[in-house]
Amino acid sequence: MIWGVALLALAGGEVVARTRSSRTALLGSLLLLGALAGFAGIAAPPEPTVALGAPLVLLLGAVTLLARPPSWRQPSELAQLTQTTALVALTFAASDLATVAGLWLVSLLPGLRFRERTGVSRRPFLVLSLLAALPVIVALAAPGLPPDAVWLLLAVGAAIRMGVPPFSPLVMTGYERLPLGRRALVAAARPSVALLLAARAALPEPVESMASPLQAWAALAALAAGLQGLAATTPRRSLGAMATTQAAILLYGLVSPGEAGVAGALVQWAGLGLSLVGLGLVVEAVESRVGRRRAEHTRGLLGPAPGLALLFLLFAATMSGFPGTTGFAGEDLVMQAQTTHPLAWRTALLGATALNGATMLRMFARSFLGPTGPEAIAGFPPVSGRERLTLGAVALAVATLAVAPTLVR
Repeated sequence: MIWGVALLALAGGEVVARTRSSRTALLGSLLLLGALAGFAGIAAPPEPTVALGAPLVLLLGAVTLLARPPSWRQPSELAQLTQTTALVALTFAASDLATVAGLWLVSLLPGLRFRERTGVSRRPFLVLSLLAALPVIVALAAPGLPPDAVWLLLAVGAAIRMGVPPFSPLVMTGYERLPLGRRALVAAARPSVALLLAARAALPEPVESMASPLQAWAALAALAAGLQGLAATTPRRSLGAMATTQAAILLYGLVSPGEAGVAGALVQWAGLGLSLVGLGLVVEAVESRVGRRRAEHTRGLLGPAPGLALLFLLFAATMSGFPGTTGFAGEDLVMQAQTTHPLAWRTALLGATALNGATMLRMFARSFLGPTGPEAIAGFPPVSGRERLTLGAVALAVATLAVAPTLVR
């Protein structure tokens, strides 16, 4: 059933890509995601990888589609977003390792299928896709591999796709060159979470034996990504560094023995995914008004855009694990994960979180505080109805998860 729906999603995306009107393509994309939402609610398997996984990914995809800036609403791009959203949602609706891994691999195809905007190279995504897919294919196809090797290969492939350092430069280019909404959706959906959860269920013994080296990698990678954020000089690079820091923290929780780390990783995935998309949309809203290059140097937006400033603080506080947010609850659970080096790795995770907080505060201070920038900022257009709808939906979902993080299970 799931593979049939996946084929229908791919076929529907191809129809969207061939429409001539952007409005028609957008309507077709939303209808396709709506149909998939009906499937997830009515005919989905009784034991999905994550109960809230498919609906949350569909919400992220719909918001990203609706928030597209006009210059990026080509039918081919809408089709790519739709297909990626549908396939990633299905990875969370499945539970069998082979099915989840197959959908994980297929969800890479839309990014390779459609041509990017003129002047934007596909090479970084191609390299990332090949590097991530190779260990997963070997783990599934190579006969006679011991369970430890299979788990290690799956964990490496998942980590590469999430952009865990040292592979973060391959995803950072997407934050610099692509629309942030799209880049944030791809990062926030994180089908690698479903892959690792399915692998844990199918291969419980190797998780214990391989935990120490994988936790060491994840903890040190989180600290390195946090330092990248501290060194970033633009909102896009800062956001990308925060996202890769959180990817490493997610990896730490998912490769840890026991249930505490996994529970924390799931709470982190949901809350941080929503916040990442929200931050991407806020930055895009600023860029659409003042231009991409000027947005990197714009100051004093708190006066002309208080709503965007408030939403930025909400999303960024979640990303940096501020108390009272899902980021704080999830990280607290991740810190409780079993480990043979509790002091070293927990110190590294705390340091990465502190660096994320510093990056968030600096981003906010640079864009929203200080004297008003160029004269054009004085006439900064108010938040539009479309932006209110998309950002409001994300903010409501973030607030709901902050009140009831146990919804993610």
